[in-house]
Amino acid sequence: MRLFFLALIIGLIGMQNRGAAEEGQNLPTDVKVTYIANAGFLIQVNNKKVLVDALFKDVENEFYDCPSTELTQRIIDGEGEFAEINLVASTHEHIDNFDEKIVASVLVNHPESKFLSCSKTIDQLGNNSQYQRFKKQLVSITPERMMHIDTVINGIEVRTYRISHGPYYIEDPLTGRKTDLYKFAEHVAFRFTIDGVTVFHCGDSNSNALAEYEQLRLDRDELDFAFLGRGFLYQPQGQGVAIMKKYIQAKHYVIMQIQHEDNEYYKEVADAVKSELPSIKVFEKESESRTYNITPLQGALTSY
Repeated sequence: MRLFFLALIIGLIGMQNRGAAEEGQNLPTDVKVTYIANAGFLIQVNNKKVLVDALFKDVENEFYDCPSTELTQRIIDGEGEFAEINLVASTHEHIDNFDEKIVASVLVNHPESKFLSCSKTIDQLGNNSQYQRFKKQLVSITPERMMHIDTVINGIEVRTYRISHGPYYIEDPLTGRKTDLYKFAEHVAFRFTIDGVTVFHCGDSNSNALAEYEQLRLDRDELDFAFLGRGFLYQPQGQGVAIMKKYIQAKHYVIMQIQHEDNEYYKEVADAVKSELPSIKVFEKESESRTYNITPLQGALTSY
């Protein structure tokens, strides 16, 4: 009889511990988002960190904001929040998203970090003089167009999508014919799942890609965050907002690629759609951070 009661007590304690563990898994989690420049952000969930599209040069131009050389050096040196980054990722090789020398410096200084991008970007790193020191940290994933590949890198689940780069047209002065310079750009987007928190980063995709977002159906992924280019928020009644409401449906949006002088305009548009899209953030300055309280999604996400 004593053995029976002892077994019963042990069983009840085990059930309580399992229940507490399960409840703990569903507890809200702080997610810290730090703006670097353009489409570059540091995303931190618990002790895991992802740095995406943030390593590029500070060059004077009229098209996009750049990280200061001081901030880039802090990243290279691993100061403060930039220590022990699990995953560094670039959506493509363009100069406002990626710089081979800066990425190489980060990887050499941080052997614990992995770098993820598509093949053209990875190929550029093969020309770096320090390539042999960091080559094992590289992860090259280039799906077929409108396909995706799932993997786990340093404890972070990643779905890499092959989607189109937003168009950039130039006009022939003689014929008037317009050509999209980026039509054949090798470009990917990412969905990171970091301790159950789901984050989509579109890279330089934009709201012209209605057919692609109809096919992706990100609304099925129960996204916590979607990082989207400014074109999605260009007009309150525009196609981009329609895509956000129907085909993305994230709990929180971060609008990227906004130059400082345009911040107020996009904040006004965000206010105009607040009743249907209540959480849209426009970051206004380098190193600005915001912390969100998220209840993580439990279990593996379904593949579509």
